[in-house]
Amino acid sequence: LRASGRRDGFMMQLIKKDPWVPLKTFENFNKIKGLLSEFEDGTLEEHLVKALQVKQSTFLELSEDKTKVKRVSEIQEKSNVEECTLYIENIPPESSHTSLKQRFEKFGPVAYVSLPKYHKSQRVKGFAFVEFESLAGVQAVLKACGAKEEDT
Repeated sequence: LRASGRRDGFMMQLIKKDPWVPLKTFENFNKIKGLLSEFEDGTLEEHLVKALQVKQSTFLELSEDKTKVKRVSEIQEKSNVEECTLYIENIPPESSHTSLKQRFEKFGPVAYVSLPKYHKSQRVKGFAFVEFESLAGVQAVLKACGAKEEDT
C-alpha cells in the first residue's frame, strides 16, 4: 500500500474507495503468493494475519475482525513524481531492486525502483524506473552523465 507515480493503479483505486483493504485482495499478487507458497497449512489470509501480529507492523493496521488492513499513516502524494523519476535503459539481466537502489543512492535518496520483468520467465526486461525523493537526485545523475545544467 504505497504511493507511486501511478495514481490510478490498482491499490490506489481500492484505497480511494475505502482505506481498509480486504486481505483476500492480496491473493492477486504473485510475489505474496510466492512468499507464502511454502506454507502448507492455512489460508493466505491466516498467514498474513499471523505475520502482521508477529512483526507488530508499524506500517499496517489489522482490522478488529482480522479480515482487512489499512495504512497507519495516510499516503503523502508527491506533486512532482514524474520530475523525480528517471527511465533507465540497458539494465543488466542480473539486476535487482536492491542493486539498482544501491547504485543510484549515491546521487540522492531513492524513493522507489520499478524493475519490470517478463511474466513467464521472470527475466528483467532491460529497463527500469528510479524515483528519487527529490529533484536533486535526478539532477545529480544527469550531471554525472554529462548533461549541461540548462538541460536539467
